[in-house]
Amino acid sequence: MRVDGNTVQLNCPQPLRDAGFAVAGALFDVDVALDVPDASTLFRKLCATAVFNFTHEHKNMVAFSYGVRSSPKRQHMYGSAAGEGYAARVITEFIRLGAKKGVFALSCHVIGSTEHRADLLDADNELGVIVGSVKEGPRVRMAARILVSLAGDVRAAMDTIAKNYEK
Repeated sequence: MRVDGNTVQLNCPQPLRDAGFAVAGALFDVDVALDVPDASTLFRKLCATAVFNFTHEHKNMVAFSYGVRSSPKRQHMYGSAAGEGYAARVITEFIRLGAKKGVFALSCHVIGSTEHRADLLDADNELGVIVGSVKEGPRVRMAARILVSLAGDVRAAMDTIAKNYEK
């Protein structure tokens, strides 16, 4: 992976190409690229504005993290026994600001290098599928959803996600 300003270039390693990986490489633009992200910079540049951007600007936020397996990407995003991750903080803030606007549905899944989808809210759910749409692009159907309306609901969901990820 190479970053040049706000352009990211991904190149698939040769062993994966030889094994039939679907994409040899990709080039795309991003709003923010951090060469050496630390927790405070990441939250300040991305997460702190996510709720405002969603509620007022109608912009979604997608966080993509790439790195070696032993780095704490998952713990930063979902949290651990040591504390909340970025996702929990952003969702909790969104609920706090929009509490009078309704109940929110939360789903969480990961897609591995083999395109196997794992549902992190219901580890036994094998029904979810990735479907394509000309209008909306790829999305996951039949994934577990949890309704959240309080910060405690978000924390409980994140605990479930962290436990299921360890399986």
